[in-house]
Amino acid sequence: MYYVNSRYYDPAVKRMINADDDSLSTATPQGLTDKNYFAYCDNNPVVRVDSNGKFWNYVIGAVVGGAIEAVSTAVAGGDAKAVALSAGIGVVGGLIGASGLPAVAQIVAGGVLGGAGNFANQFFVEKVSFENVDWGDIIIDSAIGAAASTISYGITKKASQAASNLMGKGAYRVVKGEQRVLKGDRYGKAAIKRGTSMLQNGIKRMYTARGKSSVIGSLISGFVTGAKNIFRKIFR
Repeated sequence: MYYVNSRYYDPAVKRMINADDDSLSTATPQGLTDKNYFAYCDNNPVVRVDSNGKFWNYVIGAVVGGAIEAVSTAVAGGDAKAVALSAGIGVVGGLIGASGLPAVAQIVAGGVLGGAGNFANQFFVEKVSFENVDWGDIIIDSAIGAAASTISYGITKKASQAASNLMGKGAYRVVKGEQRVLKGDRYGKAAIKRGTSMLQNGIKRMYTARGKSSVIGSLISGFVTGAKNIFRKIFR
């Protein structure tokens, strides 16, 4: 068995034993029925790259996060600069949500990002001097960011754990199947097939859970922050 940085290749069965990411299904929408997840990068590794199997997961998180934050800021009455800044903050937040980082890391990152975004908006967009920065508002946005990360992680925690368990069982079946093939067991390939199917399903569930976590976090953060900004404008 050969390790090729992102997956393993088994010369005995002449195939990669790790599946491509489930985003392969949408890589070329005009050919959804021609996909082989074990052909490696849709059988086009020269043009396409899949270093860790998570690329499209990050893209979705970034796009959704950026769009939600931009819309939220625009609805709250922000100008073009504020909308652009919020979109950038949303992109980073979406990437964090889709990353699968441990709970504490996501919560801390969400809090820091929320506060940093607020400070950047005051200092660079609203041109508030450092002495007049509203630190209370920054703390509020930090709390919103941390809370959004906490809630989104909690909602998708069980799904992520179930996906991880399924991936572990699939990998175990693949290894056992490999051992049976080496021993000449004719049912070894069938075991590998079942294991890879479980592994692929687990990967799909994991990325789906991470995508949901990213979207949920962005929705909560965008909605609450937008509502807070509208409220402050009305009653300021």
